[in-house]
Amino acid sequence: MNCVENMEKGWLDYIDKIYDKGNVELVITKRVKEGLVKVIERKILAGEIKADALEQGLTAFLLKEDTLAFIRERQPEVSCVPESVISEIKNYFKENIPNCQPTEVFRSSNHPNDAYLYSIVGKNANRSYSCWTAYNAATGSLNHGHYGIPEKEDAIDILSEYYHDITDEREKYNMNCSKVEIVPEQIGVEQEEMVVAQVVQFRQRRLGR
Repeated sequence: MNCVENMEKGWLDYIDKIYDKGNVELVITKRVKEGLVKVIERKILAGEIKADALEQGLTAFLLKEDTLAFIRERQPEVSCVPESVISEIKNYFKENIPNCQPTEVFRSSNHPNDAYLYSIVGKNANRSYSCWTAYNAATGSLNHGHYGIPEKEDAIDILSEYYHDITDEREKYNMNCSKVEIVPEQIGVEQEEMVVAQVVQFRQRRLGR
């Protein structure tokens, strides 16, 4: 580890120490800490934090209300999808996509400003899967999805690729943190057979048979 890396690690450790000591209940992500380190270094170079009163200056800066507000605005939102949203999504599918039932719902992003956006995996009557990267709970609308996916895991992988991460710590704050599984209702045999028959007919027409 070189001198610069040692210095940066020292600032990161000090940030942890100050917030732990001050009992500040905040989730401070890697990206936020790195941002604070850059500000600290600029303030030291500019003389705003005095070298002969370093600890006092750093503590004052880190516990300043503006700094705390900066951190609060960047708290990752990874709480479970609310039950009210699950209910909305189930009703939306019943009314608009009756041959597909939602099986998993995730947050589309861990950015707090995206708390109204959700990703959905749905199982179709023909046993294939579909997924949507954004159900907007504020407007009750669903974006264009990905269809005809053979396996549920493939659908989840697609959603993961589109997941908006603001932390640089996806292993800690990923979309699975907010995941809610929905037990699908049974689709009647007659309805399922009808849907499969419709799919077969559609494919035959496209092949010109």
